[in-house]
Amino acid sequence: YTNVESVFYADPGEYILLPIPANRSTGLTLYSAAPDGEIISLIDPIGRIVLQKQIVYTRELISTVSLPAGQYFYRITKKGIRLASGKLIIL
Repeated sequence: YTNVESVFYADPGEYILLPIPANRSTGLTLYSAAPDGEIISLIDPIGRIVLQKQIVYTRELISTVSLPAGQYFYRITKKGIRLASGKLIIL
């Protein structure tokens, strides 16, 4: 028998950010169909960008170990245009 595996599919132009809530030690995983220069930003409750990373892979790992626990907002942009946004919690 083989191991059970999870499969995630993101339609073109859509993004899946998991897990929410996230654990500081395990971080976040962002799934996208075909990255093309997008940038993900994590923003704290007072509006400071605390993490910014270019999306290069269809499965992008985002380390949250340096961030304090709390609520954050994320924003995915391409050439200054917002493509997706939302809230997340880091435990």
